[in-house]
Amino acid sequence: MSLINQTGILIYRATRTVRYQNQKVIHFAIQTTMITVSWLGFFAAYASHVMQDIPHLYSLHSWLGLSALLGVTISLVTSFLTFLYPKANPI
Repeated sequence: MSLINQTGILIYRATRTVRYQNQKVIHFAIQTTMITVSWLGFFAAYASHVMQDIPHLYSLHSWLGLSALLGVTISLVTSFLTFLYPKANPI
């Protein structure tokens, strides 16, 4: 999650010759990939716990991970609505 997230953040520095709107789209695509891979990992862990009859979310680590994943997902959705939604004001 953190490697793809860092790549998405560095897009603005690495692509200075690309138009700003295209940079935002590339950044959003990489961040969306990161969120998708993270949620797939969460569901894989959940399915593994179901198959092995292990309780879900029993440690602080799992609760913090789920909180971070939800926070990043909410951030991505609000960023889309603010910066990329077609009716939003261009920045």
